[in-house]
Amino acid sequence: MISDQDIKLLEKNERITRNFLVEYLSTFTPQNRKAFEKMSIEQLFSDYQEVKRVVERQKLEAAREKEMAKKKAALKKAGFKPVAVDWTEYERGWGQRHDGTTFYDSYEEANAAVKKYKDSLPSAASLGGVPDCYVMPGSPRAATVEEQMK
Repeated sequence: MISDQDIKLLEKNERITRNFLVEYLSTFTPQNRKAFEKMSIEQLFSDYQEVKRVVERQKLEAAREKEMAKKKAALKKAGFKPVAVDWTEYERGWGQRHDGTTFYDSYEEANAAVKKYKDSLPSAASLGGVPDCYVMPGSPRAATVEEQMK
């Protein structure tokens, strides 16, 4: 079993607060408490570090989600309507697959970007035929703020 002396050693050597360690220990159920009691200090610390990373990651993700919700609400309130262009990859022998989506502020901007991309492509004749692999944009379409903010 982990003693107060072990906890003090962890706090002193690794700057772990007792409160977090107590919170961590409270997550153990009676079924896994026996396995926990057999853990060495090194195993406990390694496990604790992983739990700490997961908790920090969850806090960051929650903060990001909250910020994204605020941004989505502001964009919706302002009446913003994004335009999407879906890209398709074509590969000889493999077929085709979705290769991403690009978002624009207006249909004019989306159409201009699609035209610029298509105009920059070499002709099939100059390549000696259709290339083995290439990407083409689809037609601009209406998108949602939620889709853009993913």
